[in-house]
Amino acid sequence: MHEFKLEVPTTSAATWHCKYGISTSDFKPDGTAAEDMGYTYLIAENYGFDNNVIVIVQPRNKFLDFNFRSQTNNPEKMTKVFKSTFGRKYLIPAEYDIFLDFAPISFARGTDQTPINPGKF
Repeated sequence: MHEFKLEVPTTSAATWHCKYGISTSDFKPDGTAAEDMGYTYLIAENYGFDNNVIVIVQPRNKFLDFNFRSQTNNPEKMTKVFKSTFGRKYLIPAEYDIFLDFAPISFARGTDQTPINPGKF
């Protein structure tokens, strides 16, 4: 969890690009198939801001460009991008890296949210 030392949302976050990377150990016992390596269970919970969390899933140690017009079924070249909402759950194969990109700029309109200090992710 990350705590912001200020009230969020804040318009000053428009220039922020907070990024986190999540990866599992690449240790694989002999004879273990990739599909038997397990999963990462991710629940995106953002407090004090909304509609700004992007979840990016890519093969381990690869940095591939994402083009929604040219997607592939090849798991070695696959990049998936999700716009997350509070509490959305992801079950991601352990052989993929996960990147989170967010900026605590605003709330979704029409919600009951109020600014908090500190905001959390």
